[in-house]
Amino acid sequence: MDVKSENLVSLKAFAYSGAVCMFIALLIQVAWIKAFNAAGTHEERVAIFNNFLPAFLHGSYTLNYISVSLCAVAVVLSNIAMKLPAVWKIISLITLIISVLLLLLNLYQLM
Repeated sequence: MDVKSENLVSLKAFAYSGAVCMFIALLIQVAWIKAFNAAGTHEERVAIFNNFLPAFLHGSYTLNYISVSLCAVAVVLSNIAMKLPAVWKIISLITLIISVLLLLLNLYQLM
């Protein structure tokens, strides 16, 4: 492998890693939406949401901090991967946009 192909492989790894981080943060948000639509009171919603998670993630802001961190990592990694050719650049751009929107949503929820 020459230097250019090794660089492309590492940039693709950044793109994949950014997409995975964004996907995990998105799954956390989808789980909350599912729990929100499933019950009436806030306590019931939180109980349903906590059933999706292991016990160490039941803190009030623990998942928000994890989701903010994952979104920030996804933003950085997809921004680095923007140097890839056309198809990969589109994937990185979509990951970047969704990650920024999730990051803003999570920061709003922390207020």
